[in-house]
Amino acid sequence: MGHFFEFDLDAVAQHYEFATNYLDVTKDVRVALFFAYTVCKDGKYYPVQDFNEYKPTLYIANQSLMHVINKNIVRPVGFQAVMRPLLQTAFALNMTSENKDILSNFIEIELPQSPEVALAIYRSFNDGRDIFPDEPVMSLKNIVRERRELNEGLFKQYCREYKKPEAVLREKLEENFRITNTLPLIEPEMFTKMTSEVYDKLIPWIKENISYRKCRYAEENNPNAYQDLFPKSLV
Repeated sequence: MGHFFEFDLDAVAQHYEFATNYLDVTKDVRVALFFAYTVCKDGKYYPVQDFNEYKPTLYIANQSLMHVINKNIVRPVGFQAVMRPLLQTAFALNMTSENKDILSNFIEIELPQSPEVALAIYRSFNDGRDIFPDEPVMSLKNIVRERRELNEGLFKQYCREYKKPEAVLREKLEENFRITNTLPLIEPEMFTKMTSEVYDKLIPWIKENISYRKCRYAEENNPNAYQDLFPKSLV
């Protein structure tokens, strides 16, 4: 039996530092604590040491309830063929205008302002390396950003599949990117490594934790089944 990955490109892009209408969330409270007690500087996370301007906070919501409200709000980024969202047990909230009130479902919890706690959590994730792996998709992301080129065919396909207004998006993108007929070059070594990660890490994790068939059934036929698939909280 083959394996199928349904990419939500916006949700994936959100987890690799591209600007989107999505908000990062996780179903793992430890991962949430890592982000609550760290700050990002120059693309790297560091433990918070000065709490005069920073208040560590968790925001917790009932995922199954949000799915009942709108099944397209919560996107399971962590079940796609890239490692960072998987290790972060990542989801993404669709924060488009029709979902603007979704944040009212979150409960705010202020955390202790402790440099010692921040450092301990940071070190428990191997200084962040456990959830920010050195993966080949990062090289692909850097290629796109450095060359500032987007492929015309892929751009049109994206607009078509995700129902994006092509003319409006093209005008916005062309402020920073050139849309051409060239494709980004992927070195054979990078492609081999990406393939290896899918088969050696991602697929075994999915087979152990969740079946695609059950996930598809929950999405299309019985939203309440998500209570069996995932923890009830997002943070």
